Amino acid sequence: MAEHFQDIFYDAYKYPLELKKEILKEALDKSYDWHLDYKDDIGSFQRKLIEDATIEDALKYLDEKCHFVIIHRKGYDDWKDKKWFPNQWCIEIGYSTISRREDNKTYYLFIDIDESYLDYFIEKYNLKKLS
Repeated sequence: MAEHFQDIFYDAYKYPLELKKEILKEALDKSYDWHLDYKDDIGSFQRKLIEDATIEDALKYLDEKCHFVIIHRKGYDDWKDKKWFPNQWCIEIGYSTISRREDNKTYYLFIDIDESYLDYFIEKYNLKKLS
């Protein structure tokens, strides 16, 4: 069984929308993998990848109602589908629309960034760990 490590969340959820967009643009620029998914809200838990999503697509669903996250986390051995190596720490930045859209879909943006950028993001955006 894979060893579990506690995810470390940062307080960027409270930032203004324009700053969240700035963070996302920079994260997308520094990422080694990102994807935009959606889920139909009618009884389905399965997420569907938006093929050939662009940066504009990734940003267009972000609004004040979105659940915005910056997480420092470690992968598990069984996360073989990730493009980063299992059991390595990374930064994940993204959002979910939490079913608040008129089209009744929930959108999820996941941006994976090498852990070496953690101090950079903490200092530039004055991030604080949530307890």
